[in-house]
Amino acid sequence: MSMVEGKALLTNDDVEAYLPMELDRSWRTRSSTPSAALHSVDPDAVGLGDLGRPTDYVARQLRTWYGSWTSSAQGAQYDDQRIHDLHGYFQSEHSRAGPGWCTATTAPTTS
Repeated sequence: MSMVEGKALLTNDDVEAYLPMELDRSWRTRSSTPSAALHSVDPDAVGLGDLGRPTDYVARQLRTWYGSWTSSAQGAQYDDQRIHDLHGYFQSEHSRAGPGWCTATTAPTTS
């Protein structure tokens, strides 16, 4: 991992200054619509049932994300304890909720 030229968008104010709200809303709609359509497809119904693992997506993502971070941090000689704390929090929440916490067919709801 190395430094690259660019603008870090760390806060909502940064995003709004860099990307006007109208453009941001338009982009979000255009990018989420195809994703929603893909997630509504039953993999078994279209012959893709054996393509991936249908359960415990979150645990796999956490392992991949954390592994990528630790590898990159070591090579860059940079680390941030907050990442480890956040990973621990996600792991404990996932363990507490169980593997059905978020799969391809179920997701947590907000009230």
